Amino acid sequence: MNCILQIMVHCPLVARFFLGDRHNRFECLACHGNVESGLDDDAMAAPRRACLACEMDILLTQCFSGDTAPYSPHSFLHAMWCSCDHFAGYEQQDAHEFWIAVFSGICASLVPRARSPPLPPGAPDANGARILLGKAASRDLQAIFSGQLRSEVRCARCGHTSTKLEDLHDVSLDLSRMGGDGGEAGAPDSLDACLRSFTREERLGEQNWCARCGALQDATKQLSFQRLPHVLCVHLKRFKQSTSSGPKGPQSTSSKIDSFVHFPLESLNLLPYTAAALGAPAASATSAPPLPRPEHLYDLFGIAVHHGSMQNGHYTCFVKLSHLADQWFHCDDETVRMATYAEVKNSQAYMLFYAKSRLNYGQ
Repeated sequence: MNCILQIMVHCPLVARFFLGDRHNRFECLACHGNVESGLDDDAMAAPRRACLACEMDILLTQCFSGDTAPYSPHSFLHAMWCSCDHFAGYEQQDAHEFWIAVFSGICASLVPRARSPPLPPGAPDANGARILLGKAASRDLQAIFSGQLRSEVRCARCGHTSTKLEDLHDVSLDLSRMGGDGGEAGAPDSLDACLRSFTREERLGEQNWCARCGALQDATKQLSFQRLPHVLCVHLKRFKQSTSSGPKGPQSTSSKIDSFVHFPLESLNLLPYTAAALGAPAASATSAPPLPRPEHLYDLFGIAVHHGSMQNGHYTCFVKLSHLADQWFHCDDETVRMATYAEVKNSQAYMLFYAKSRLNYGQ
């Protein structure tokens, strides 16, 4: 939890959202009574309910208060337990699963519950206005990490293509596919090699139904980015499940992939992995690749690192403060220290958080 919260606090757009009072915890209907009761004195005096959006508002306020003492987000932990039952308790949890749960929970907390029963016709509805504002705030927060993935399935017999668009808030890259087909022979794995593998055309076999042929046919599938998000979360799938045969039948085992993955700290170019680039006619061998526009370039600001094994692990993170000349810090629970570029580049990344280079962090 500490690892992911540190990265979210240092995400410029998330910080701007909450510090810009897009969710005021003192006026939150989820905490101080529901829509039916409104914000009267009794509701304000009632015990606070678990609201992850309010907890994020408190956390950002504390982190930008100027107080340098360690802050314990115990109330955030309690709210997380109340919001997601499977995280309640003291078992080891996965940082990527926590990221998905906490982001979804915050977005859901921004929208108050609907009124029941409805107001009589003509009656003023201040709470209804708050619901509309909450929905707008939830959409704006989701838009920070929201992109769109394009999936194209092409029939090998007739060439018919079916296209499906899916919303995405992060991208999971399979490291187990890396190796001979993931990048150049003998070269170390890299984030670009992972992205090439992710968007590479793959054969599905003869189990795909073709609407034009009216039969099962051999087909290929290719993924690409239809719309790029403002902030890209990349999940490197280091934990894998494998099945092996044994004297008592098939047995499932878990293992961690410790392969080092090179990643750029600045100017990650996502143009080659977009639908526009992959769908364009193939260029000649002598022609230069198209130049990326500003919206295709991303700078790194956060890294989640997993230390240890499947049975006994620990998470730390690196975060960048852009207003301090791109200074990096290493966060290990309550211990925070300055980090060098070499430490950052040589870290065994589990999750990478990139923001578009053209974003104006100063406003």
